[in-house]
Amino acid sequence: MIEWAWEQLLPSRADEFEWQYGRTPLSNVCVLYIAWSLYFGGMIYVRWMMAERHRVGRGHAFILVYNGCMLMLQMIVCCTGAWTLYHRYELALWDQQCHPLQLKGRFFYGIYICYLLRYVTLLDTLVLVLRKKPIPFLHWYQHMFAPLILWSWLDDQSVFGGAAISIMSLVQVSRYSYYFVTSLSSNGFAKEALMTTVTMLETVQMIAGLLLTVYQRVYCPQSNGVLLSACINISMASIAVTYDQKGPSPPVTRQQRKVIMV
Repeated sequence: MIEWAWEQLLPSRADEFEWQYGRTPLSNVCVLYIAWSLYFGGMIYVRWMMAERHRVGRGHAFILVYNGCMLMLQMIVCCTGAWTLYHRYELALWDQQCHPLQLKGRFFYGIYICYLLRYVTLLDTLVLVLRKKPIPFLHWYQHMFAPLILWSWLDDQSVFGGAAISIMSLVQVSRYSYYFVTSLSSNGFAKEALMTTVTMLETVQMIAGLLLTVYQRVYCPQSNGVLLSACINISMASIAVTYDQKGPSPPVTRQQRKVIMV
């Protein structure tokens, strides 16, 4: 960690950004392992601490500030990604040379910032734990492997990641807009409209992820990150379809807990 080049985080040096394993902050694969350990260990500890406490309300200051900050950050990433994608369209989708040289610049800086934000979004689970909401397996799976996918794009210099993060950021903007509105009010047309938008965009994201993976597999068969993305995207799609068919399991009531304990 002492050897990390922290100046690469500065937006003013985005045009000079170059992913270097071991030099770029949080580029080491061990960071993922540490983050996963802290993630699961921390959530288990918080759930244990909240067992005898009242749940946190949806309008709590922490939840409101967190959702508001994440909404602004995701909007910045989304706008930056869309601008970069527009100006580097030929690189993002149609580079059939399959990045033969070391690529760098603002294009990969946007992917890198999106990668860093995926660690912050692990706090989504903390909000659910504080709210004492059921956490589906798909939530754990997606939040665990999303940083790994982005890390593989950066380490493998996947030029198709630029199109992917634009779609991902747009989904995140709609999602945190819904969370923020929910924190302010439990009813309203805006909440229902945002929920419908989130569902539609998540479906589009899943389909687009599979299509981009197939496209990149055709033009970059030697890319190691493609196979990893394909496996994770297909497994998430399978889990999502299975979850939609079964539906969420109903929460266990206090009376049912007493019966189980007896």
